Amino acid sequence: MVFDLTPVALLLDLDGTLLDSTTAVEAAWLSLAGRRGVAAEVVRPLMHGVPARQVLAQILPDVAGPEREELAEEVLADMARADAPVSWLPGAQELVDALDGRPWAVVTSGNRLLAASSMRKAGMARPPVMITSDDVTMGKPDPEPYLRAAALLGVDPADCLVIEDAPAGIAAGRAAGATVLAVGHTYPATELGAASYVEARLPIVGRDPSTGGLRVTAGRTAP
Repeated sequence: MVFDLTPVALLLDLDGTLLDSTTAVEAAWLSLAGRRGVAAEVVRPLMHGVPARQVLAQILPDVAGPEREELAEEVLADMARADAPVSWLPGAQELVDALDGRPWAVVTSGNRLLAASSMRKAGMARPPVMITSDDVTMGKPDPEPYLRAAALLGVDPADCLVIEDAPAGIAAGRAAGATVLAVGHTYPATELGAASYVEARLPIVGRDPSTGGLRVTAGRTAP
């Protein structure tokens, strides 16, 4: 069933939601896991949607302080290397283009280096507000990244629509008080049930004729 939402602002995850960087992300984490003797099946469920330092705290709990920060920077730099492929996900470029002049933000668990590298490779312009792991104390699933983005936009989080692809991001958006729409780009729908809406693809963004604000159309059948 097709339905419309009319948020004041959109808060968008980056990797896995707008941009396909799966190959780079997984290769970097599996390479680190191999060097550190961590089984692939341990790191796989954690490698998407959570800041690197928080992943490391789970897979290498004995590594802390400066060493953990150095490892986090290492794995993020590996993801951002020049030959790591990044491309738009279906419908993402059209969605971003439709937001020109509207209030929106990118809220990513990657750091500034990785976010800038991914957007440059895809030809994506910098959003009005961008929150990375460098800008917060606690990353997803904590609500801090989404609360900070809403505050910088001057919008109540309750008036925002978060679009996410990962359970950690869904939890962060919900905890911030936003409506959350999940897209099944990275995880099966069975793992996205905490979102307000779960869709197979990105929604269409346009202008609400009655208010002049944003109108987000979801629930379409994929061609």
